[in-house]
Amino acid sequence: MVWLANSGKTKDIKLTQPQTSHTVATFPRGKAAAEQPTAVQTTLDQLKGMSYREIMELAAALPGITEKAKVRDRVKARTAATIAASKFGFKLNELGGEESPAKPKAASKLPVKAKAKKRSKGKVKYRNPLNKAQTWTGKGRQPNWYRTAIAAGTTPASMEHRLYD
Repeated sequence: MVWLANSGKTKDIKLTQPQTSHTVATFPRGKAAAEQPTAVQTTLDQLKGMSYREIMELAAALPGITEKAKVRDRVKARTAATIAASKFGFKLNELGGEESPAKPKAASKLPVKAKAKKRSKGKVKYRNPLNKAQTWTGKGRQPNWYRTAIAAGTTPASMEHRLYD
């Protein structure tokens, strides 16, 4: 994108898009910044004119540049947060990661309720005569093997679990 000189109350912008013809757009002054080219777009346009070697050198330098930018932005963010906190009469370290500002601190120091003990599965009342590993306590929904055996004519008493099989 190339910015042309201001003319009166409008800005003339010449937009170049890949695989399309040139388009000229005119924006009145005061339009939102989203309609104007960003710094990233300008940088991308500059990259298009660079050689492969120049782009690779730039790419090799990017990790160091990005880390420096991250540190710089972190400092700016912390400074802005400190200023915002001081407007409300706080220091930044006083604004911890509380879950809800409505909860008093004393409530977080209450003892934690102990976990419930794990229940046993219950005593086995019925066992599948064809597969001794399949059992049922007689409570809850009937297992498929039990319903199938009853439908085949097996009595519930014959499937009752005995301690010593």
